[in-house]
Amino acid sequence: MIKVSRILTSSEAKYGYHSTFLGRVDGIAELGLQPSGGSQFNGGYAGHSKGRIFLSSWDGVGFWLSKMEDIAHHNSDFDSEACFEWTPVVLRVDLDFFDQEQDEVGQRDSGAEAWHSSEVIDPDYIDIWDGMKWVELDSVDVDTMVERSKKASEFEAEDTEPQTEEEWEQNTDETKGWWNLDFDIFEPRMP
Repeated sequence: MIKVSRILTSSEAKYGYHSTFLGRVDGIAELGLQPSGGSQFNGGYAGHSKGRIFLSSWDGVGFWLSKMEDIAHHNSDFDSEACFEWTPVVLRVDLDFFDQEQDEVGQRDSGAEAWHSSEVIDPDYIDIWDGMKWVELDSVDVDTMVERSKKASEFEAEDTEPQTEEEWEQNTDETKGWWNLDFDIFEPRMP
């Protein structure tokens, strides 16, 4: 694949923002943003989202991040370190490099300008907020982001200590409990 240099400076470009999960970043970096096979949201989104990628203006980022948090809570018990794949992240896409249409449903729900596209969005046109700055997707270190998410989160141990010494000695399980993720760790600052 030939990497095309970006023509516009960041102050000139118009961006769309896409919320996803940390566990999907490596796949997006390899294959780009792929049109959806269906919806991760309940209700009327299923038919609306099939075969599309969704982006919003900056003003919609907070709304869509809150929706990603709802999905994460629905899909994980947060009882193992695998839960960090459910940490929401934000991608930034230069809208000049692919065709998109206004997304009236997304605009209505988020109160912000929104678009959808049925094209695969090449990873060369995608940046990610790494918690401190926008970086090109192919240069992000996902393992470092997972570690940062883990450090910002708290582990809450279940109060299940055995009652007798014999029970205590037989208990070989790791500490049981759950992670309280910091869902805002990768929420970008105003551009």
